[in-house]
Amino acid sequence: MSNPNTPLRPNKKAFHSELLSPTIEDKVSNIQDNMITKMDLNKMLKDLMEAYTKPLIDKLEALEKENKYLKESVSKIEKRCQNQEKQIDDLEQYSRRDCLRIFGIPENKEEETDNIVIDLAKSINVNVSANDINRSHRVGQRKVDSHRAIIVKFTSYRKRKEVMVGRRVLKSIPKYNRVYVNDDLTKKNAILANEARKAVKENKIIFKQSWVFDGKIFIKLQNDSIKEVTTLQQLAELLSKN
Repeated sequence: MSNPNTPLRPNKKAFHSELLSPTIEDKVSNIQDNMITKMDLNKMLKDLMEAYTKPLIDKLEALEKENKYLKESVSKIEKRCQNQEKQIDDLEQYSRRDCLRIFGIPENKEEETDNIVIDLAKSINVNVSANDINRSHRVGQRKVDSHRAIIVKFTSYRKRKEVMVGRRVLKSIPKYNRVYVNDDLTKKNAILANEARKAVKENKIIFKQSWVFDGKIFIKLQNDSIKEVTTLQQLAELLSKN
């Protein structure tokens, strides 16, 4: 029988268990702490991403604006250059308005090109004297299997025009039926005139004919409308629209 005055001994096992085992409140608190930590971490990550990406986005937008501005500037410069090139080519073509090129005349060492021009003009009933010719000569490098063209510059546009009008009868003259008299074109216009002739030949449904007058290239459509062609792009647009 135990003595009521004897003090109770604490249960060491229960005491230690109580100390070591977390209470429900502690568990809930730990969970809440963990949740707050994850939320904070997500916010930190989001803030970091914004901190790093926003300057990049701003820089990208600035580069896009700059790129757009540069493209517009380049486009304006290109257009200005094209206009200047056209003006230069037009001036060069105008400087050739008194000139003609004659193709298909047999070449020999003893020839006088002025006399060849005078004889050709006489055959088409155009009176040309040495005084009407400023200068004439063959152009290009001599070739064994072909005859170089003759370029002639008249002293007046009027005399040059007389020869251009009279050239139409050359095909009826045996001596000159394979000779051609054409405008003296710039390189750009010569290419354009050649492409216009090819377009007519290959697209009879669209085009009727093409010709050159005073250094300008014209093309007639099947509906009889006449267009002056100044660029290869314009010629391509005529093809695509019809």
